[in-house]
Amino acid sequence: MGERMEKNKTQRIKRKRRQRKILLGLIIFLAFIVVSTVAYGYLTLSKIKTKDFTEDKQELGIEQKVEEKITDEKKKIRNIVLLGIDQLEGDVGRSDAVVIATVDPVHKKLKLTSLMRDSYVNIPSCGYDKLTHAYAFGKEQLSLKTINQNFGLNITDYVKVNFGQMEKVIDAVGGLDIEIRSDELANMNKHIRDLSKKGGVTAEEISSPGMKHLNGLQALAYTRIRGTDGGDYERTERHRNVLTMLFDKITSAGLGKLPGIVNKLLPLVETSLSSGEILDLASTALTIGNKKIEQQRFPLDKFSKGDIINEVYQLQFDEEPTRDQIFKYLFEDIKPN
Repeated sequence: MGERMEKNKTQRIKRKRRQRKILLGLIIFLAFIVVSTVAYGYLTLSKIKTKDFTEDKQELGIEQKVEEKITDEKKKIRNIVLLGIDQLEGDVGRSDAVVIATVDPVHKKLKLTSLMRDSYVNIPSCGYDKLTHAYAFGKEQLSLKTINQNFGLNITDYVKVNFGQMEKVIDAVGGLDIEIRSDELANMNKHIRDLSKKGGVTAEEISSPGMKHLNGLQALAYTRIRGTDGGDYERTERHRNVLTMLFDKITSAGLGKLPGIVNKLLPLVETSLSSGEILDLASTALTIGNKKIEQQRFPLDKFSKGDIINEVYQLQFDEEPTRDQIFKYLFEDIKPN
């Protein structure tokens, strides 16, 4: 019994470390977008896809009781949903990462708050399911509506990053050197074949484990490996590793190559924010300074537990304490206990 409890504790610690690594990958990616915008000026913003988005609070699931809690001071705090989408051409895609980015000039804070993708939530008009499935059912609007209704928030804007097309950026930097394990090889080659067929191209499979120089398609296949003991947690860790290596390559590329990389990267970003709003947020973030970005995750372990529902793993959580703690953290800078 004692050994089992110790094993479970170790697994929880490893899980938390992996979740922090996923957030790190998103931070790195989004930081590059901000840096490139500052470096190349307002014109680079035209390369980001902007989308007309509903401002109707009912359509976004913003409750009146939540609005009543937002004082004039709290209105200065901006919360934006970041959606990391795994999507190939012709696919609807799914939100592999759901993060709330907070620019808080009141408390002088920048925050990234992760919402667990397996959270068992009530998706409007669809019933209870994983939070990650809201995007597949209704894209950005249903994602925000689901988040607002289930977590008691008033978020009106999003930034979406398409990781499924990341291969173009990896090719632009000349590929990545990645260590491939023997237990990853077969599943990785399966994804290489699938991606090659989907894209109508031919890509070389990996013949043996070890350090390999991967092109964009091969690196994307690497991030999609699931058939190992670490399962989905290891998959997200691979995603983070690729993003980290990509960022290192970008920052060491030199000024001559950087504009070409930016031209490849920014079209992968879509947002409901206007160019003016993006610049205002960047300006506010700069006034806050280069303090460390705070990170948090909800639901908390003590208010949630994993369970098998309809033969699928779901993360059930206590709604009221979760709503209360996430609101206090985002708007009042009170850390959960």
